[in-house]
Amino acid sequence: MKSKIYLLDPNQCEPFEIGTALIAILAFPGSHEIDARRLAFEALCADMVRVTCEAEPEKAAGWRAKFPAYAAIDTTESRRRLRTLGRRLRDRMLAARMALGYFDEAMRHMFASIGEAYPDLTRQIGIVEVRPPPLLEDMARHSLNDLMRHHLPHISEDARHDREHRIWRSSLPAIHLAVAIHVLGQHLQSGTDFKYKLDDLDLHRRVLALAEVHEAAAHSEWERRRAGLKGSSTFMIDPSALIPCRAEKSATRDF
Repeated sequence: MKSKIYLLDPNQCEPFEIGTALIAILAFPGSHEIDARRLAFEALCADMVRVTCEAEPEKAAGWRAKFPAYAAIDTTESRRRLRTLGRRLRDRMLAARMALGYFDEAMRHMFASIGEAYPDLTRQIGIVEVRPPPLLEDMARHSLNDLMRHHLPHISEDARHDREHRIWRSSLPAIHLAVAIHVLGQHLQSGTDFKYKLDDLDLHRRVLALAEVHEAAAHSEWERRRAGLKGSSTFMIDPSALIPCRAEKSATRDF
């Protein structure tokens, strides 16, 4: 079953609401986590409103009047809702690094098959190498076990198995978003910790556009493998499990 499309329309949402929605989806991507996703979204919005009111006290009354639902959430409640957020986002970024090789190959296959028929996304994404770099040149095939050993070399096999479920499998519905944020973060702020700015509309648009490319690549690779063609990874990413997110009606591909 396809996941519902999240339409994050800048004409209907504030930039910070789009950013907080993306982070909430990333942190709570599971179909059983919809309520937690909504609560996290509201708490992140509340934090943004609170910070803005503190930074610009002359505008505080206007912000609280414009966003009464967010303003009603106090700091204690925000912390309660977001207590696992940091760990979850770290898990997603680790899963993104694990998925780089898969998406690199999937995108190479997709671009080779459709060539210039794929739209030029420079306007939406900027001049960015949209293909993620290959992960490990010395790994003949990308298996989850080998990837887990590479990224978590100091934990036991049993612990690695538990982490595989928590980090990899729990991340799959949002893996295209996670890889997009990782790739853009490496491009925009190489060598330092990338801080995702929740009120940066241009960044949100770029993430959504690149995530849609990854979504299309996952779909293309899925069909290619189903047709009996081989790949260098021993696992597959089911595109129907991905959560589609759009800033506007898709102009690239309907899948």
